[in-house]
Amino acid sequence: MGRIWAGTATAGLNLYRPRTDDFQRFHDPEQGLVMITGMVDGPHGQLYVATSAGLFLVDPDRGITPVRDAGGDLVGETITSLQVDESGEIWAHTSRGIV
Repeated sequence: MGRIWAGTATAGLNLYRPRTDDFQRFHDPEQGLVMITGMVDGPHGQLYVATSAGLFLVDPDRGITPVRDAGGDLVGETITSLQVDESGEIWAHTSRGIV
């Protein structure tokens, strides 16, 4: 069995592990991991999480890391959706366009 990620509108992100029947919560109001607007799988078991306050990489073992784009910081940007293209690149639709 795998894992089930559940994003919420006010309480961050939850990870459910059916095998052990336990939850891990990722909720960090200081960083902005509160209102989840989208998610895509990362290449190594982590999750890219779009929020109303930026883009984050969430790893169950390492925690929460803000994601920066080539032009600077995505922290503070409203991310409304995420897509992964055929080459594995992640594209984010933000309040300032697609990055």
